[in-house]
Amino acid sequence: MKTASIMQPTYLPWLGYFDLTNRSDIFVFLDTVQLDKRSWQQRNRIKTPNSEIMLTVPVLTKGRFNQEIRDVEIDVSQRFEKKHFNSIQLNYKNSKYFKLYISELEEIFFSKINRLADLNIRLIKWLSSKIGIKTTFISSSELDVSGSKTELLINICKKINANHYLSPIGSKSYIEKNNLFYMTHMFYDQNAPMSSLYESLIPVLEKLEVKCLIRIKANLYPNTEILHEHPMHADYSFFHSAAVLSLNTCDGYTKLKDGTKIDSVANRILLFDPGEEHCSTTTTNDPARFNININYLQEKKNIQTSSF
Repeated sequence: MKTASIMQPTYLPWLGYFDLTNRSDIFVFLDTVQLDKRSWQQRNRIKTPNSEIMLTVPVLTKGRFNQEIRDVEIDVSQRFEKKHFNSIQLNYKNSKYFKLYISELEEIFFSKINRLADLNIRLIKWLSSKIGIKTTFISSSELDVSGSKTELLINICKKINANHYLSPIGSKSYIEKNNLFYMTHMFYDQNAPMSSLYESLIPVLEKLEVKCLIRIKANLYPNTEILHEHPMHADYSFFHSAAVLSLNTCDGYTKLKDGTKIDSVANRILLFDPGEEHCSTTTTNDPARFNININYLQEKKNIQTSSF
């Protein structure tokens, strides 16, 4: 599974931005969309001893309508970098690691960067490196993709071969009704529970006689006007077993590479070798299609279905 996140490059972003970055294999700076004036792309708040202050990067907008983020130029005549750096220096000089990083931050601010996106991206990459994030970064302007809203996100994911999109709340406006994205909730991954609901699945694991658990995740596939099959894929390259537990009955299904289709029937569980390619679908006759996917180690079994 290759996880991607796609966000506009913002100015000195909040911690959640870096959490999203850290949870992604590849992070795409969405710099080919229109600049939203007075947005977090060019401003942010910093703490002061008594309150907070807003730092805004001045940009050239007069006569430059519908600018894409990558094209936005900083109004260097306003010498904002001196004000911003001095404000950070004054308000954070007593912070624990101030002396360790302030000179590097100063170098970035005074390196005569002319474009807003370049400044934001350089700051984000620098901050990411200092907190141990090793995600791959790329800008959408490097990918030669087109589209708007959901179509653009899908095209970017296809271009970078990502099959899992990690969405921030702010992307809600891009993800339209009747889209082809599906949502996941991780119960168990990387040798540890990832959700407080993990224990509720222990009876299922006992029934499956799981010897070693690899991953458990819930999937929500959207309702679409036309039934859509997602691309064929294999979960992992090594031998293991998988179980797909359907939580509702609908016209969606799981399809194997040989063409076998297993309908979604509530409480039906499909056992199969996930090393073989397979795919899932949306649904047209229910608000959504829900299932739980379990990857684990066990003696090899043939494809079969059963019910709880």
